[in-house]
Amino acid sequence: MKKDIREIIYRLYEESLQEEPFEEEFRGEEEPVIGGVYIGLLNKKRVMFVIIDKIGDKYFEVLKISPFWELGTIWDIVYRNEIGTFIIETDCNFYLSNEEIKRFKKIDIIDIDDVEKIKEYRELSIEEKLKSNVERGLFYPYGNVWVEKFKEEELKSIEEYHLRIFDILDELEKEEYNIIPLSPEREENYRYTAVASTEKNTALGENFVIYREPQYINIIVSQEFINKKVSVFLEGEKIFENVLDDTVITLKFENPKNIDLEKLAKSIKVVVEE
Repeated sequence: MKKDIREIIYRLYEESLQEEPFEEEFRGEEEPVIGGVYIGLLNKKRVMFVIIDKIGDKYFEVLKISPFWELGTIWDIVYRNEIGTFIIETDCNFYLSNEEIKRFKKIDIIDIDDVEKIKEYRELSIEEKLKSNVERGLFYPYGNVWVEKFKEEELKSIEEYHLRIFDILDELEKEEYNIIPLSPEREENYRYTAVASTEKNTALGENFVIYREPQYINIIVSQEFINKKVSVFLEGEKIFENVLDDTVITLKFENPKNIDLEKLAKSIKVVVEE
């Protein structure tokens, strides 16, 4: 039986994963740019990627680039530069900070219009991707065991940075909207302990008012707090710190209607940091 050429390519890929990288970590001062193609070490393994978007002030979304284009699928886009032929893996995205990217070396830059086309392509349906690739004589969609193994390994290699998006979103939520997510365990401490009316939707704190909404509980502070660095403590533990651009700080509970506002207000301290 004739050996599947993709098995041969996959075995070469497997061998490359075992190689010890020889290049040293690059430390540059240049700011990361959208469309920049970078190469360097991530967790002591050689990685190549392109920046496609900026997330917040300090993070970037990037797509992994691989030289093993023969193992590509309809999710991948052919990319060529002076070094050779590669695939941009639109289904293998991850997130790096500004400082992390500075440890990589920029080797090329993709035109911003082409970056937009990459982003548009990954939003296409499978049918649309398949049609686009068939018309260009490129990749089949799925079903080859060696291609699937390749994809699994590619995602595994950056999984830690792929999952980072959840931490980034939490961070952005706190910074941009002054939202403080509270755990179910914390919420349990402030539930009504007996039959009580939940009609009261406000409670007074030392220098703030608590107001209940259907989905949130808001801490409303004075206008004097605007543009000042404010910390919120719950039972002595700091749960929030930010420069306020609004008088509302939001506590995110799963069931706000069950929270004893009076008890909660007594546990909160709002402080302007000097």
